[in-house]
Amino acid sequence: MHPEFDDEEAINPFDLWVGANFKLKVRKVAGFINYDKSEFASSSPVADSEEAIESIWKKQYKVSEFVDPSNFKSYTELKDRLHKVIGDDIRSSAPNKTETVEDVKVEHKYNGEFDKPADESSSETSDDDASDALSYFEKLASED
Repeated sequence: MHPEFDDEEAINPFDLWVGANFKLKVRKVAGFINYDKSEFASSSPVADSEEAIESIWKKQYKVSEFVDPSNFKSYTELKDRLHKVIGDDIRSSAPNKTETVEDVKVEHKYNGEFDKPADESSSETSDDDASDALSYFEKLASED
């Protein structure tokens, strides 16, 4: 409909008399299916006679019933359904950063192989931290 190059003719592919068939060309590029070489054929009528064109035209479906706003839920209904599924507000149940995270400064020393923390025990979580995290997730699971 909107030719990219000057030597291409603009066409309306949906016109029954001067439209064009679509040539679907499937290729595999880098292991993926690709359709970029597909193009429209030259303009021609969709059928040889007026009667055949009219019979094709009468077989069309109206798409207005599919895009009618009455077939779609409102934003409020969708939002309510989302909150019913995931909870009222997932942010309200999230802990405050100061309650669960402590800022820890870890210094690294080069030991010849990889950068590792100078104090290996500082990189491991303590049993108290693990139980706090476990209790937090148990609390989340028990909430309705």
